[in-house]
Amino acid sequence: MTTDLVSKVMIKAYNLRQPPIGLVFHFARGSQYTSKRYRHLLVGLLG
Repeated sequence: MTTDLVSKVMIKAYNLRQPPIGLVFHFARGSQYTSKRYRHLLVGLLG
């Protein structure tokens, strides 16, 4: 799995579900989930 793939899946899920403010996001500790790029995406989406 790549950072690009998990980022695309996260964006799609976020847009589909439109989660409420205060969402708690749990994830595996794989390198794709701990990359700067993915963390930046989460901050942008989830605030």
